[in-house]
Amino acid sequence: MKIYAKHIGRISFFKYIGVTVLILSGMLIFSMYLSPELKKLINRNLINPYLNETLYFSIQIVLDLIIAFFIAGKIGEEIIKNNKDPFLSTFLGFLKLWFGIFIVAMFSEMIPRLIEHGIDFGFIGLGILMWLVMGGPLFLLIGAAQGGLTSWFIGKEIEKRKTHYNTM
Repeated sequence: MKIYAKHIGRISFFKYIGVTVLILSGMLIFSMYLSPELKKLINRNLINPYLNETLYFSIQIVLDLIIAFFIAGKIGEEIIKNNKDPFLSTFLGFLKLWFGIFIVAMFSEMIPRLIEHGIDFGFIGLGILMWLVMGGPLFLLIGAAQGGLTSWFIGKEIEKRKTHYNTM
């Protein structure tokens, strides 16, 4: 049974992302039981904004998952078809992923404000500049940290699956 490179990349990538989400969710739930003040903080900053504007955040999540879907396929293709270094390919994939998340966050924050206040090109330019200066380095740092911590594991698993599935 031959599995395509993009599918192998997506399976490995989303497996690790799923495990990460489960671990972080467990840590949040556990920390909510430890401290009532922390529970109020989590409810106020994480849960209530989502419940108040479900459509807004759901659109962001779906767009981010679409970006991750295509980037994970590209990571698998680079490692399997192009025989690139697994760590570097996955690390650059995470940087691309976080750049995509940055673009989605920037425009999902700017579009409702443009609808509310009207389209003004000076406002658009200033908003993009503010996001690039204030948010760009933060998203780049998060992407580099996540990529550096998980790239070796995901890259090696994709490489291992390449030899396993394509020799059958």
